[in-house]
Amino acid sequence: MNDKIARFNKLEDLKKKEVESLEWALEEQKKVKEGIKEYLSSLKQERTKMLAEFGLKNNDVFDIDELWDIRKEIELLDEKTTYASSELKKCEAMVENIMKELLNKHKEAKVMEKAANRLVEREKSEQLANEQAAIDDLSQTRYGRNDVL
Repeated sequence: MNDKIARFNKLEDLKKKEVESLEWALEEQKKVKEGIKEYLSSLKQERTKMLAEFGLKNNDVFDIDELWDIRKEIELLDEKTTYASSELKKCEAMVENIMKELLNKHKEAKVMEKAANRLVEREKSEQLANEQAAIDDLSQTRYGRNDVL
């Protein structure tokens, strides 16, 4: 029975390590998500600055090459923003998946913990019953009475 308890404890420890691993992965993915959000924010600020510069150049200078270059930079920023937005959505989906998996692993760990606890309790009750039977046998042999339970 002790071997069974040891196996259950090992399985319980394994489930807890899986949970810890997923918690770490979740934290890392959240950091990536925050990094992408900051990058998107900086791209939006840069785009706003470029649009303001484009407006100033458009009013002050009639050099088409300069306006074209600024327009191309704005388009490049828009492409980067689109790509970063898609990466953010992927990252959010990964966070969601990790959270679902983490919830399942938490449930599995709880089930293993309860099973191990039930096994330990059953072992204790069997041990107590055996001890009580031994005490009863001892008292019966000592006092020689059959009516002692």
